[in-house]
Amino acid sequence: HMQATLGRTLQYVGLMRYADGSGAQAFSLAISNARGDGFVLSSSVRGGLSAKPLGRWASNQPLSMEEQSAIEQARGVQEKA
Repeated sequence: HMQATLGRTLQYVGLMRYADGSGAQAFSLAISNARGDGFVLSSSVRGGLSAKPLGRWASNQPLSMEEQSAIEQARGVQEKA
């Protein structure tokens, strides 16, 4: 039973820290399971905090370069595991 549910747990993380357009600190954090299902959480002074869903390492909402980089980082962790 544990092995069957392990693929659904949120276990892969990618984090990108950067300066937003105003020079303030910002981040994009991608968290997913082995299938690439999860979410991307982004923060910036200008945009506040936002979350976008992930399904199979993609989102149905437009992603910034930083969000895409966080997803690629999480996916790289998954491929190395």
